[in-house]
This record gives sequence, C-alpha cells and structure tokens, in this order.
Amino acid sequence: IANILNNINGPGVLVNDLLQGEFKRGLTTAIRLVINSTAGVGGLVDVAERFGFVGHKEDFGQTMAVWGIGDGFYLVLPLLGPSNPRDALGQIFVDSYFDPLGYYLDEEDLNEIDYGLTGLSGIVTYARVMDQLDRMRETSIDFYGTLRSLYLQRRNSEIMNNAKGAPLSIGVNID
Repeated sequence: IANILNNINGPGVLVNDLLQGEFKRGLTTAIRLVINSTAGVGGLVDVAERFGFVGHKEDFGQTMAVWGIGDGFYLVLPLLGPSNPRDALGQIFVDSYFDPLGYYLDEEDLNEIDYGLTGLSGIVTYARVMDQLDRMRETSIDFYGTLRSLYLQRRNSEIMNNAKGAPLSIGVNID
C-alpha cells in the first residue's frame, strides 16, 4: 500500500523537485514514476529502486524553505500531526494542486475515494512510526519536547535533502 501511495504522490514530488531547482532529482523522480506506473503495476511494486532509482519525498513546505521562507512556530495539527505554519500551508493548500489523480477524482465526483486515500495515507504513516512513538512515551521525560525536537531535526534534514554536514538552516527558524 505504501508503494502505491508513494507512486500516486510522484507528480507532486516531481513538481517540487523542479521548483527547488533539483533537476537531477526531478529526472530520477520522473523515471521512477514511469517505471513504477508501468512495470510496477501502478506502483504496487517498487521496480525502479531495483534499477537504482531511489525514491525520496518532497513537498511544497520544503520548496518554500529552499526559497528562504522560515518555518515559524511548532504546532500539532489534528489528524496531520506535527507541523509549522509554512509546512501546513503547503500541505493543506498547495500540494493538492500537484495531484493529477485528485483532479480526476474531483472531475468524476469520486471525492470519497480521495478521502479514503488520504485516510489510508495517515494510517500507513502512523503504522510506520507507532512502535517508535510508544518507546518514546515510555522512555522520555518530556514526550512533547522530544517529539518537537525530533520533528524539527527530521524536517530540517528533509529540507537539506539529507545532506551530511549541511548547515542547520537555510532561512529556517529552529525555535
């Protein structure tokens, strides 16, 4: 299920790669999208990774960070989880414009499928992290503070494309 959802999000990743000026990563994303949509049976199997085209995630919040827009304060959104105003704006209002499947489902009046995919994505994300969250609750003195710190570190790493030795911010406020 996670492979299919990643494939569905491919066009959004591609647009954000290009908006960030990451043309090599954009080419990799386009190749992954074509291979996984055809040989991978709509993304059911991640065939592209077997050929050396490793996937990654990009969103409009990351694009705005690359453009120098700061993150603002930390917040936790119902159903969406940890975020900040910049990333929430990108996730809620902009990323959906890069979703061709969403346009198709809207045109065919199949909004319930779109809602189902969004819910399924949330379930897959939660399933991926629930064991770590449980361990953090058990071992952390300040669960909220630990979660905030880990979110900010992970998000900064995503913005820097997981580059080792990269500076901690590029116009991004950590506090």
